[in-house]
Amino acid sequence: MPAAPYFYTPVVMLLALACIAGGGAWPLVLAGWLLFGHAALEWAMGNRFPARNAAPPAEAWPFTLALVLVLPLQAAILAFGLWRLTLAPEGIAMPGPVATLDWIAIALLLGITGGSYGITAAHELVHSRAGWQRAAGIVLLLFAHIPHFRIEHVHNHHPNVGTPLDPATARAGEALHAFIPRSLVGQYRSAWRIEAERMRRRGRPAHGIGNRMIQYLGFQLALDLGVLALFGWAGLAVFLAQALVAVWLLESVNYIEHYGLVRQPLPGKPGRYEPLAGRHCWNAGQAATNIGLYNLGLHSAHHLEASRTYPSLYNAPDMPQLPSGYAGSVLLASVPPLWHRIMAPRLARAVG
Repeated sequence: MPAAPYFYTPVVMLLALACIAGGGAWPLVLAGWLLFGHAALEWAMGNRFPARNAAPPAEAWPFTLALVLVLPLQAAILAFGLWRLTLAPEGIAMPGPVATLDWIAIALLLGITGGSYGITAAHELVHSRAGWQRAAGIVLLLFAHIPHFRIEHVHNHHPNVGTPLDPATARAGEALHAFIPRSLVGQYRSAWRIEAERMRRRGRPAHGIGNRMIQYLGFQLALDLGVLALFGWAGLAVFLAQALVAVWLLESVNYIEHYGLVRQPLPGKPGRYEPLAGRHCWNAGQAATNIGLYNLGLHSAHHLEASRTYPSLYNAPDMPQLPSGYAGSVLLASVPPLWHRIMAPRLARAVG
């Protein structure tokens, strides 16, 4: 696929800026499109199976540009949204009932763009071999208050996915509302453990200044204090609220990507598990998902070869397939009885 379709995400983010400027119901309209409209589009466009051995793009820079544009655009969305609510002159930040709608709608849209696009771009960037791209990914994660994701995702989730060592692998029968707090706490504790062990291997104090978790806490505090200084307590409250929405989306995606798919322990080798295979991830080949989310739905290929950039990811019929794209699957997962009813036969086939 050429790079042009992946600029859909920057275009939608520009549209988010326009909706924030419009105020009223416009942010809710766009938020609804990103969830319910995309779910319908996924169903209409159907699944597809990009070839495993497709040639890499002749020029990588357009694909990189489509990705890194998310950072300045998400920063602009956050700054403009917070300004619109806290600093804009009367007549722009309207008083009365409309202002109440503005607060809810803008905070929701900030979180949805951050969770859908900011964290997705960060996920791709933190896997990059280029230091500046990893740094850009960490900044996007700071917007969502989860910079530790970079450590936990790369150093624990990838090697241990589908095992009890990975908090981000949802158990069969586990409801989304039970998974999210377990995953959040487990990932945070795991990131601290990983950093402490790294520091000890280097002969340095486990919680010294070189510990990236401590550095991230400093960066996060500086960012939050900056928001407080610029936009006041109300602005900081919205900034924290949008992070909650973004993290809910992230954990909902974690839930659907690995739900119930486990790697079996190796006999006679405690703590060791069978090698990772394509059957250990749920995939979504819907174009409506992957154009907007940089091929995140082609998840088995990403786990099998984390160094592959998003344009070269692939899908195959023998890889477990979600019942819908990511928007539709997240909505289904939000209704646990419906999710379990739909997924039970798919999970039985996938593990059988």
